Amino acid sequence: MSGPTPQSDSWCGSCYTLVIILEVMVKTVQRSIGPRLALAMAVLIVLVAVTAGCGRPGEDGRTYLAIDWVYAPQALYFPAFPQTIYAGRYVEHRPGRYAGEYIAWDGSYWIANYRIEIDRGADPPLFGTGDHGDDYYLTLWLFSSGPAIYTDAVVSRSVAAGDASAAAATPALSNETAVADPAIVAARERTRGAKPVVMRITHTHGRYRITVEARGYRE
Repeated sequence: MSGPTPQSDSWCGSCYTLVIILEVMVKTVQRSIGPRLALAMAVLIVLVAVTAGCGRPGEDGRTYLAIDWVYAPQALYFPAFPQTIYAGRYVEHRPGRYAGEYIAWDGSYWIANYRIEIDRGADPPLFGTGDHGDDYYLTLWLFSSGPAIYTDAVVSRSVAAGDASAAAATPALSNETAVADPAIVAARERTRGAKPVVMRITHTHGRYRITVEARGYRE
């Protein structure tokens, strides 16, 4: 069983502090205006505090991205992935912009910039906890005609925890994350100044959206 999150710790601490302050106020006011009026004031303070946000926001979902191909690329460079990329194996991505490059089986060279989002948890309700964001499992396919993105699964965090290693682990390609593969470096130089094929893909699923911008160069 997982322990409390920093978010829940913060909420519990705030409510505990509120209880202590309320107790001190009631004891102080009770001496001067009497117990009945002091109790009425205490109830009013509690209602105001709850309305101001004692509910907990839902947990944010997570996004997992896999890379796959029909025909193995000649070379690839995706720094957000491990040094060995297994086809179809998911890797968690935090929200933000990422970049990658690959040389497809036919020699075409593609630069892919992709933006990852997460499904945010819902705002806190008056009482209880907001709805949790969903976990998204996506695959970036490296085609010779350019990259494509697909949603593989959406897992509700309130139902089950996603397994980021559930996909098949073969085949695999080397992915030098510190320095690009020499073939990638050569492709950069070879296409410098050339006019690219430009693609922009926006993939949506419910509240979720991922955007891929790609530039391709053919021999």
